[in-house]
Amino acid sequence: MWLLHIQLGQLTAKSSTVHISQVMKTARALSAIGNIPQVFEQAEIIRKVQEPEFWKEVNLSDLEKIRLAIRDLLQFLDKTDRKPYYVNFEDRILSTVHETTAFLQVNDLRSYNEKVEHYLKTHLDEESISKLYHNKKLTSDDMLALEKLLWEKLGSKADYQSHYENKAIPRLVREIIGLDRESANRIFSKFLSDENLNARQISFVKLIVDYIVENGFLETKVLTQEPFKSYGSVQLLFQHQLPVLRNIVQIIELINNRAGEAA
Repeated sequence: MWLLHIQLGQLTAKSSTVHISQVMKTARALSAIGNIPQVFEQAEIIRKVQEPEFWKEVNLSDLEKIRLAIRDLLQFLDKTDRKPYYVNFEDRILSTVHETTAFLQVNDLRSYNEKVEHYLKTHLDEESISKLYHNKKLTSDDMLALEKLLWEKLGSKADYQSHYENKAIPRLVREIIGLDRESANRIFSKFLSDENLNARQISFVKLIVDYIVENGFLETKVLTQEPFKSYGSVQLLFQHQLPVLRNIVQIIELINNRAGEAA
């Protein structure tokens, strides 16, 4: 009945978010069996209906195309997935009336973690997020702002715990947005310009910067794993400059800890 409800929702300007979510779920299930020729033929439509943005501008004609494309594919789900997909794709003719797209809030279709990642990456200028992005110390007010964002605005505390368990909020934010490259270069600048370091050592430090910019954190144990492992033993790489290595590790730990601090 989902597509019928969506069509009616468009005609009456009522929310169809729940029903659209079910159609998206069905499309994801079909994507998993895309090796079946009949499913493969409709791959483009199946891909589109999984995207929240697609539903923002959808009209009655689009809904009819979706119905015709997908109705005969549900038989394959019965063979591969025992969960029922009760979708009414039977032929129905609705009178042509004025179409509207006011029946949907696209953001409602995003899962909690998708909303969190999208918001954080597109709001780097918000004070609390910006501080984490530029490795600045958080205040208690910043922490409250982040809690309100993640536990109220984008979802609930239960949503947060369901997706991220007990991970500290600052750490989660940093892992998602990474660290500003200019800030990272500034933090490690004395090593990048140290004339006492050889080219291989400087290249190693640059790799540390790249990793932290991308991931926001660097656990020191990772220095013994790829991509750092290709440089061999860290101790051997800095065997004649162990104080420098200790200083590098201290800075890494400061960056890691900064995301967990609040004044």
